[in-house]
Amino acid sequence: EPLTDEVVEAAIDRLLRRESWETITIKIVLRMLEAELLPAGSDAPLKPFKKYIGTAVDEAMARITEERKAAVSFALGQVV
Repeated sequence: EPLTDEVVEAAIDRLLRRESWETITIKIVLRMLEAELLPAGSDAPLKPFKKYIGTAVDEAMARITEERKAAVSFALGQVV
């Protein structure tokens, strides 16, 4: 599967939903994305895309945080 923005952003979303945000760093995200998205032994690291990935992580964290707030509000019967 080609490495498109959508593929990378979906992988970031999955990663953030399963990992602790207390310990996550861009360096860890890059390493995990490379392991998940690149073929074994690939010499095309994602480091040149660090700024883009950092922005995508920030946007995903904001979106997931809002989803979680909305879920809690809904569970408590409150309007967001």
